[in-house]
Amino acid sequence: MNIKPSDIDTYKDFSSIFGHLETGISAYYIVKFCQSKNRWAAFTYAEINCFYKEMVGTCDVKDFAFHCLIRPMLLPSNYWSEPRIFGGGWITEADLEGFYRVTPAFVERCSSFASYKMKKVA
Repeated sequence: MNIKPSDIDTYKDFSSIFGHLETGISAYYIVKFCQSKNRWAAFTYAEINCFYKEMVGTCDVKDFAFHCLIRPMLLPSNYWSEPRIFGGGWITEADLEGFYRVTPAFVERCSSFASYKMKKVA
């Protein structure tokens, strides 16, 4: 992937990137995790959960949730005029060793909505 995690501007609002507030928030923490590794790193649930709790900075926070980043979910009609299937395919299912990975589509979506950081021109 040509786009690096450091290219993604995490000061931008991630809440609407995936069309669902909670999904965007989960994506934000995955991008921040990958930025801390300086690459699109594979990660276990334990790693992303620990990172999330450190970022949030409180011990009574709920565990990290992927919120439609891995599998589609049927969202109830209180989100739209009728229930519909939403999301999925942005993060791979865990492999046999328990590692999740971002997909090229995830990187593209994050980079297109949370525009690249502006590069200084010399």
